[in-house]
Amino acid sequence: MAYKFQVGSAVMSGSTKFEDPLDAAGGIKLSGVADTAIAVGTDDILFRDSDGTMKRESVADFVTAMAGDGIAASSGVFAVGVDDSTVELNSDALRIKDSGVATAKIADNAVTLAKLAGITRGSIILGDSSGDPSLLAKGSSAQFLQSDGTDPSYVSISGDATVAAGGALTIAAEAVHASMMNDDAISGHTELAHADIADADEMLISDGGVLKRVGVDSLRDHFFGVVSGDATVADGGALTIAANAVEDSMVNDNVATGLAGVGLSAASGVMALDLNELVAEQVASGDFLAFVDSTDNGTHKETVDDLATLFAGTGLAAASAVISVDLNELSAASVNVANDSFALIDADDSNGSKKESIADLMTAVAGNGLAAASGVLSMDASELAQAAIADGDFIVIEDATDNSTKKEAVADLATLFAGAGLSAGSSVMAVVTGKGLEINSDAVRVKTASAGGLTRSAGTGNDELALNMDGLSAAAVDVGADSIAIIDGDDSDKTKKESIADLVTAMAGTGLSAASGVLNAGLDVAVKSDGNTLAVGLNYMADMGSDGEDTLTLPASAGLTVGDIIHVKAPSDCSSARTVKIARAGSQTIDGLTQLIIESPFGAVSMVYVAADTFRLI
Repeated sequence: MAYKFQVGSAVMSGSTKFEDPLDAAGGIKLSGVADTAIAVGTDDILFRDSDGTMKRESVADFVTAMAGDGIAASSGVFAVGVDDSTVELNSDALRIKDSGVATAKIADNAVTLAKLAGITRGSIILGDSSGDPSLLAKGSSAQFLQSDGTDPSYVSISGDATVAAGGALTIAAEAVHASMMNDDAISGHTELAHADIADADEMLISDGGVLKRVGVDSLRDHFFGVVSGDATVADGGALTIAANAVEDSMVNDNVATGLAGVGLSAASGVMALDLNELVAEQVASGDFLAFVDSTDNGTHKETVDDLATLFAGTGLAAASAVISVDLNELSAASVNVANDSFALIDADDSNGSKKESIADLMTAVAGNGLAAASGVLSMDASELAQAAIADGDFIVIEDATDNSTKKEAVADLATLFAGAGLSAGSSVMAVVTGKGLEINSDAVRVKTASAGGLTRSAGTGNDELALNMDGLSAAAVDVGADSIAIIDGDDSDKTKKESIADLVTAMAGTGLSAASGVLNAGLDVAVKSDGNTLAVGLNYMADMGSDGEDTLTLPASAGLTVGDIIHVKAPSDCSSARTVKIARAGSQTIDGLTQLIIESPFGAVSMVYVAADTFRLI
């Protein structure tokens, strides 16, 4: 049968007839059925049979089947069965008849306290000397119940302890003596470890025969207070060594050995500087050197950067521990190019520093077109070779804006000279011809009309060329090989040619294909399986083969165009146990949903891309 996917309720008019059994997975809702009073004796109900199909049964039979022990059914009405000797019905209420409960009907322990009334508060039910139940009145405040071996009675506690109302036991003052304490009064308790003893813990102490409590911190500070000599201990445990109390004899020689690190040695308890122990290292900016300061003969440190700055004299500069030549520090002087010299690095002599006269330098640098005399350069055109001037060449000019000598391209000079009616290209100037004009042997003239759709209207000074399609010869179009003229919008509206085949291919949109200039309508068809991405066109699945859910994901919105249609066809074994899920890509929605589920054999879904991240079912 056909399968149509729809989000929400399907509204149908008229009657609907199903040839096969109707399987409603979500239940059947009969919203439009009219209310009416049921006739339990004659009406029927619908029910789901154990074989999975829907069947009909009369209400009367249904009620009879449900009537168990103590319940009767007749014409669809239940009735409670009573013996009418101990139990009876009274106006639709079930009740015990008067005098209907005999002693034999009362089980042992069946009478609860709630059934005993009129007992005085605090009284106790007990057996008397005759074996009958009797009430024992409550005792006075703080009394307790005691048995004399025959009967219980309330008595008061006396002696070394008393009990107050509420049960609080109070031992009399000085009532506890040593003989009352067991030998394990101390040893029987859990031992407190050293680490668990806290300053706030307390102990008992006899102060001249009077028991008192003392804190662990007070006892500790008492012992600290009697410490004297080279060191004292303050309350809390802080040890203070007295000034000048530690002498050489108190310090072991190995103390110096343990303190001697890299660069220090120790012998007989004396440390000394030992540079041989230091690790060799490259000196860099930011490093320090140790030195003896002549101002106070003290040992200090100084950065390598400051040392380089100290060494840098006139003509030298120091930065980041590097010394370099700084000509800015030299005194200014007027240059005598004929007699002065300058410093140079001689590449021919192992890059040694030497001096050279400025006059010799100018003579060495003067090439073709230049002459040098007494250190002064000048132009010498007589040294230049002759050559034919061409496009791309340059000429020397004197710039009127700053009176400096510069070069200018011959092509730029031609462009400068080209006024109205003239053009310049590649250093050559030419007359600009208008519509229908041409240059013939260096003369401007109107073009002669030619075949191929061009015509000319001859007028006084008004000759113009126009395209006349009637002038073209007819021909059969070969869409696979012929071309057409186009105006290229991507190249300054230039007129170009394009093959008809390429034009048709560019025009073929969704649902169309092109080959050799011919358009064809048809869908792209692709077979898909679990985990694949859907494509525009028809997507169908082979049989799934096992229960579970196969997921197909919509293509990303970035690759879609409004109007693209995606069809999905489920396989023959698709069912509620073998479902096909269509999942969205990113934040897409399908009629507002984030996914679709197909669970019918050969079920199909079609959707069209209508806006960004939005599909509509069709």
